[in-house]
Amino acid sequence: MNIISILPTCAERKEVHVAEVVRLHQEVKFHKSERLLLKRLLRSEGSSNQDFEEAHEKLAKAIDDTNEHLKSTVVQVV
Repeated sequence: MNIISILPTCAERKEVHVAEVVRLHQEVKFHKSERLLLKRLLRSEGSSNQDFEEAHEKLAKAIDDTNEHLKSTVVQVV
């Protein structure tokens, strides 16, 4: 068997990367909606602004981390 025939083709690798980009993009959208829900929840419970800011910082970091991973994945596709 030829080793080249068992390696994934460029198109197959690109499909995997595109699927990963789509998944990460959906994750970013999910984090953003989580942030809005958290904001509403904390305000409805009468939590302080500091509580919201701390929770918001954690979610913002998760969004940034996901965005960075998304950017690196897009670069790999190109």
